[in-house]
Amino acid sequence: MIQSLKRNLYVLLISSLMFIFSIVFFLMIHENIKAKKNSELAYFNRMATTLILQLEHEPDYRTCLELYEGKRDMYFQLLFDTGHSLYQSEYIKNNTDIIDTFLAILLDTEGDFTYNPSRLEDNFYSRQSGTYTIQAINGKKHYCASSLIVTDHDAIYTVVAVKECSGFAALLKPELGYYFCIWCGVLASIVFLFKILAKKAVSPTEKAMQSQKDFIAAVSHECKSPLASILSSAEMIESVPGVPDTIKNHVQMIDSEVSRMSRLIQDLLLLSSLDAGNWSLHMDEINIDTLLINLYTKFEQICRKKNILLELNIPDECCPPLYSDADRLNQIISIFLEILPT
Repeated sequence: MIQSLKRNLYVLLISSLMFIFSIVFFLMIHENIKAKKNSELAYFNRMATTLILQLEHEPDYRTCLELYEGKRDMYFQLLFDTGHSLYQSEYIKNNTDIIDTFLAILLDTEGDFTYNPSRLEDNFYSRQSGTYTIQAINGKKHYCASSLIVTDHDAIYTVVAVKECSGFAALLKPELGYYFCIWCGVLASIVFLFKILAKKAVSPTEKAMQSQKDFIAAVSHECKSPLASILSSAEMIESVPGVPDTIKNHVQMIDSEVSRMSRLIQDLLLLSSLDAGNWSLHMDEINIDTLLINLYTKFEQICRKKNILLELNIPDECCPPLYSDADRLNQIISIFLEILPT
C-alpha cells in the first residue's frame, strides 16, 4: 500500500510540475519564434534599403539583383522609367498574384510607387514604401516592399522586393534539438529531485507501517500457544466420562471460539502478508446450511437471554435430519437467518 501511495504521489507531482513547466517553456519558445519573425522582417527592410543604395550607384542592376536572389533569398521585379519591365525573378513569374495583390494594397494605402513621367521633376531622391505581408494563393506568406530609385546615371527604377516568410516549423527546426535537451534535462532533474523528496516524505510512514506489521506478526504468533493450551484443556474436559451435557455444550462453545480466534489470527497474518506483498489466495467451498446451523447453535442461548426470537428454517429436502430433538428439527425449514426482537 505504501509503495502504491509513493508511486502515485511520485507520478502526480512530476506530472503536475512538468505540465506547468511545459506550458511556460512553450510560451517562451513562442515568444522566441515571434522575435525571430520580427528580426526577419527587420532584416528584409535593411536588405531593401541596402539594395536602394547599391542600385543608385551600380549601373549593372542584373548582377546586383541576382546576387541578392542567390544569397538573400529575395525576389524582384524591376521596372524602367517608361514602365517597361527590365528584370523579373522566376519565382515572381510563377506567383504573379503576389505582385498584383501587393500593388493593389500599396495603391490604396500609400499611393502609386511606380514611375510617372509627369512627376519626373519631383523625383530628386529615392524612397521606399512600408513593408507588407501578403498571402499568396498557395497559402504562403511573403514580405513585400516597393522602392523608387533615382540613380546617378539619370535613370529611375521601380523595384518590388519579395521575400518568403519563414514558417513556424522552419524557425523552430534549427533549435529544436536544443529545446529538447533543455526539456529532457529539466525532466531528469525533477525526477531525481522528487525521487529523493518522496522517499524522505514516505519514510516515516513506512517505518510506522513496518512496526505495525511486526507487532501484528508477533502478537499473532504469541497468541497461538495459549489458544493451543485452551483447546487441549477443552478436549480433556470433554473426554472425561460422565460429564453433563451442559458442560459439554460449553466445552464445544470453547472449542468453537478457539477455532474462531485461530481464524482471526490467520486473518491478521494474511493482512501482514498483504502489506508485505507476498500473499496467496486459497478458495474453499462452504456449506451454507452448515454455516447457518452453526450460527444458530452459537447464538441461540444468547438471543434467548435477551428475549430475542431466533429462528432457523431449512427445508427438509435441503438438509436431512441432524438432531433427535423434535423441537429443534421443526425449526429447520428454510435457508435464511432471521432475527426479530420480541
